[in-house]
Amino acid sequence: MKKEFVFEFAARFLKNNALLYGAVFLLALKVLFVITLVIFPQNIFFASITRSSLTSYINEGRQAAGISPLSENNKLAYAAYLKAQNMVQEQYFNHNSPSGASPWQWFLKAGYEYEYAGENLAVGFYDSKEVYTAWLASPSHRENLLNPKYTEIGTAVLEGFGENDAVVVVQLFASPKKTAVDNQPTEIVEPLSDVAIPPDDTDVLSTNAPSKVILAPAVMGVKNNNQPFLQEIIYAVSLIITGLLALAIFAKNPFDRRKLIFRSIILLGILSTAALFNKDVILALIPHQIII
Repeated sequence: MKKEFVFEFAARFLKNNALLYGAVFLLALKVLFVITLVIFPQNIFFASITRSSLTSYINEGRQAAGISPLSENNKLAYAAYLKAQNMVQEQYFNHNSPSGASPWQWFLKAGYEYEYAGENLAVGFYDSKEVYTAWLASPSHRENLLNPKYTEIGTAVLEGFGENDAVVVVQLFASPKKTAVDNQPTEIVEPLSDVAIPPDDTDVLSTNAPSKVILAPAVMGVKNNNQPFLQEIIYAVSLIITGLLALAIFAKNPFDRRKLIFRSIILLGILSTAALFNKDVILALIPHQIII
């Protein structure tokens, strides 16, 4: 009798409309939550590309690969800013400017003497992780990200590129030129304030072989916030429904089984949609251009 009562209770619970309303409510809540994160993040959505987050992603990747992390350097950050500013002013997306300025010229203008140097550029992206993922997927950009010869990094994020004022990202990698006095620590600077910037190109330079320059293709583009608490609720409800269905199929009334299974599939479909809905889905729906 106890078992039959449990089976009947599970069947009745699944037939309750409150469960359906609850699933729809969780989906609506998740959609609203993600959209809110996109429109009203800590720094506005279009400013979600930051120097600090890009550096963190890169250093995490380097450490995972057994490579020493990079230190932020003020002069490199300034050189990156000069390059980004020039790209916005002259409206070009290339390692070399229309006026003939080469990538390494910005290092010299900032007063940074390098042993090895490289450049990553990006335009049109909306999120730091999206920029990093695009760079990592490109062999030439990845070469800069994981180059063990680099010890320092400087990043600039600036908006104002093109008709839509897209964000430009310039990231410079380098190791300082060795001098007679090599005991002095490399100058590490406080990070500049983060400004929105789209993704750029990558290129690897070396003062040892100035003629050898590896230019990565330009990366242009117009990503996933987790909501642990809400996700856990969605997963918990999905497990409950699955468990109730497993019990309900043993209920005496066989006529309800098909209806219960169909209803459970609908409920699980709604909850699955809620679980999978994230910032990436919204970005996929926003018209944007990505070139690698």
